[in-house]
Amino acid sequence: MLVVDEKVVVTVDATGLTYKSGSKESRYDFEDCQFGYKTVSSQGSTDTINLYVYKGDQEIMLNCEPLGPRQFDELFNILKGHTVKDEPQRLN
Repeated sequence: MLVVDEKVVVTVDATGLTYKSGSKESRYDFEDCQFGYKTVSSQGSTDTINLYVYKGDQEIMLNCEPLGPRQFDELFNILKGHTVKDEPQRLN
């Protein structure tokens, strides 16, 4: 799966997720990482969407707001088939 926005590119393949924002690119392998997310909504619209990557004791936040709620939901549904940490949290 490839999710593209002018600011963020997220690629998911059989072994992991690649996140590219600007010139910075990071790779997160499913065997080493777990995933979760948090959204912040106000007045009926989603204002912030953050994907969290847990690698050992490290928590990494990836800003996925540019993808929008629909594309992020599609992305996270794919990630659910791999390791997911806890239940997603929605902050209102």
